[in-house]
Amino acid sequence: MKVLLVGGTNKNSWDKKARALGIQIMQQIEQKKEREMKAFLRKNIPEADVVIICISACSHSAMWEAKKVAKECGTPIRYTPGKGASKTFHEALQAGNNKHTFLNDDV
Repeated sequence: MKVLLVGGTNKNSWDKKARALGIQIMQQIEQKKEREMKAFLRKNIPEADVVIICISACSHSAMWEAKKVAKECGTPIRYTPGKGASKTFHEALQAGNNKHTFLNDDV
């Protein structure tokens, strides 16, 4: 399963947890400029099985762009309030089993 993670900065700890669960992650790091962020999301969301947005660890513009592109591509999107990898990947696995639902669409 491929998960696109929006937000956060500590890619090493995310990679370690993901490997243990058999998940491949692509991460949009918050230090990217807005134009780079949008290009990254447009390129990678169509390839992802699910998009996870870490609400407390991403910018508003990254969240709104990811939400827009995910809807255009039909990629399920989930929101997690924290930065913790375990809860985030649990959300990803649930979303991967049901590709046609959009939870918390009002965020």
